[in-house]
Amino acid sequence: MRILLLGGTWFLGRAVADNALARGWEVTTFNRGRSAPDLSGVEAVHGDRTNPDDLKRLAALGQWDAVVDTSASEMAPRQVLDGAAVLAAAADRYVYVSTVNAYTGWPHEPLTEDSPIYDAPADADRDFGADNGTTVH
Repeated sequence: MRILLLGGTWFLGRAVADNALARGWEVTTFNRGRSAPDLSGVEAVHGDRTNPDDLKRLAALGQWDAVVDTSASEMAPRQVLDGAAVLAAAADRYVYVSTVNAYTGWPHEPLTEDSPIYDAPADADRDFGADNGTTVH
């Protein structure tokens, strides 16, 4: 299995990279190179996912079985969609792992798996969601 991991240096991304390497998979990580050092054993590519030229450069390196995106927690759905579109020809699947930002009550309410989530369109921009506890659409 050959995967591209967007992120991969800390928290969930690092755990996914670690697990994939332990399974003997080929792992490419794409990150800015600021949060933490890259794991030994990955092919590390540095760049900014919000820069279209960096994403095009990354896509040219691939063919991956899957892209695993763990680094978009502060991004609008539109930004994730734009990145996925650039990488579409370079991977068979795109797996986006969302975070607490999907929940309407975050960060002001305790959350459970049953907490309400945003019904966000795939092309929502940064104006969709919560801003200081006030929902804006």
